[in-house]
Amino acid sequence: MFRLHRRLVVVFTIALIFVFTITKYKKREFYVNNLDGLNLTPPFSNQTHQENQVYKPVPQENPSNISNSKPEEKQEEKFLTYLPHSGFHNQRIALENAILLARYLNRTLLVPPVYLGDAQSWKPFDDLSAALEKRTKLGMAACSKYSGLPPTKGPKKCALYSGWTMLPWSSIYSLDSLQGFVRLRERDSMSISSLEQYGININQDIHFIKDTSLYDYRIFDYFPPGYIVGKYEQKIMVSELQEISDKLLHIGSIFGNLRVTTLLRGNAKEYKYILDKLQFTNPTLIRGSQSIVNQLGGMGNYLGIHLRVGDGAFSYKVEENARGILELMARMLPVVNGEGNEDQYEEKHPTLSGCLNRNPITVAKSPLVYLATDARNPRERTDFSPIFDRFPCTFILSDFIDSSASIHEENPWDGTSIHKYLVPMIDAITVAKGEFYVGTNQSTFSMFVRRMHNHYLGRPDPLKLKY
Repeated sequence: MFRLHRRLVVVFTIALIFVFTITKYKKREFYVNNLDGLNLTPPFSNQTHQENQVYKPVPQENPSNISNSKPEEKQEEKFLTYLPHSGFHNQRIALENAILLARYLNRTLLVPPVYLGDAQSWKPFDDLSAALEKRTKLGMAACSKYSGLPPTKGPKKCALYSGWTMLPWSSIYSLDSLQGFVRLRERDSMSISSLEQYGININQDIHFIKDTSLYDYRIFDYFPPGYIVGKYEQKIMVSELQEISDKLLHIGSIFGNLRVTTLLRGNAKEYKYILDKLQFTNPTLIRGSQSIVNQLGGMGNYLGIHLRVGDGAFSYKVEENARGILELMARMLPVVNGEGNEDQYEEKHPTLSGCLNRNPITVAKSPLVYLATDARNPRERTDFSPIFDRFPCTFILSDFIDSSASIHEENPWDGTSIHKYLVPMIDAITVAKGEFYVGTNQSTFSMFVRRMHNHYLGRPDPLKLKY
């Protein structure tokens, strides 16, 4: 009987061990399948950078196509770089996308310079790479003495010298704020041969992803069933890029608000973190904008409006956009100022001092406004009249000529003045510091100012607009 009892105990113990082992294996298998995404841990906000497509981010723990391989202690440094093109804000969006992608891939981002002035348009990879390599001022130092003069006043070879310049992004932006989050190194040349300074063998160490159309590829962290690539021709998964072992991953254009799509909630938080950290820190920009803000009575003492004229669709919809801006602003004002804000201030061309010294009731009916725009002489344009009629105490950058004229910063790289490139940035910072802000729909400048406005004021407006 004792022997039978002992045998039963042994059999029962073996059965328990077997069940425990199977259960443990299944739990481990489940963990791997469900955490096969980026494990990005900082506690950041939930806002995403996707502007034009509605979706619900899936939880980070859901299955994804990304494998999060932990870097080894002595892992060889690997790099990522891309080709910049178009205007300042397009280059800015490309930089933001590239920083996120470098974070995904655990690669050091080799940051191209920012090109200001005559824009280099997009071209297929090989053509754009060649154009950027030729975009140099080597051997043209003597042309710096003619910078700022009309092209006809200097030698023919210097005619285009002052039409463009380039700067390191760190001279404008707070790249240092991303230390510890992603590795960044700034390039001073876009030539392929210049990559050798990073220990890259240009014949053996580079994996190219060459775009042949403006909307060639779109990069995803997760691609749920039924999702679409939109206007892009193909999708590339982050997991595919993580499998590339070459020392340098060199892609073409990465511009576009949807170019790097973050459908996993944790990854969207990462992008929001990047956007919050990238703020203007150039001392000249800060001084110039703060001087204007002080004259307007300080941050939050006025309303901010951006009305883009530009070209294309914007140029045909100026008055329509102006009226749309006023409608949105009117919906925000009653929240603070009460009813009756449709009344107008009687004086049509008030001075700034006069506007600052009005009684509170008049201010509530017709608040002080700072208008940022790329239009010349907006007061003389009939399509701007809805704004000036509704808010006679509206002021523009040229009203503060002393503040903007004091900018005489010279680019040490080529000796050219960068005054004309910094002025629009001062315009952006100033309008962003208004109590409420409304921009132009579909304008990347307006979207950028919206982000700065929420950052400076520390809260969104009553209407949570994207522009």
